[in-house]
Amino acid sequence: MKIGTRAWHRAKLADLTPSGFQVATFDAPARGTPLYIRFAGLQMQHAEVCWGKDGMVGCRFLSELSSYVFEHIVGTVSAN
Repeated sequence: MKIGTRAWHRAKLADLTPSGFQVATFDAPARGTPLYIRFAGLQMQHAEVCWGKDGMVGCRFLSELSSYVFEHIVGTVSAN
């Protein structure tokens, strides 16, 4: 995950949906901050921060994930 111009780092996502996700962060970026996320074997996804509270931020994908991509991510995580 990469927030704004910060360096890439690993992150644990929660509540992943085709339209967005939540992620834990030490310092919540401002609403509207661009965020980039990479899933193994998939193209980088662009998102933006929608809200932040208690060390969590909610983000929305700029382009909703297709059902194929979403199922691929869920299947990959479930297999591990």
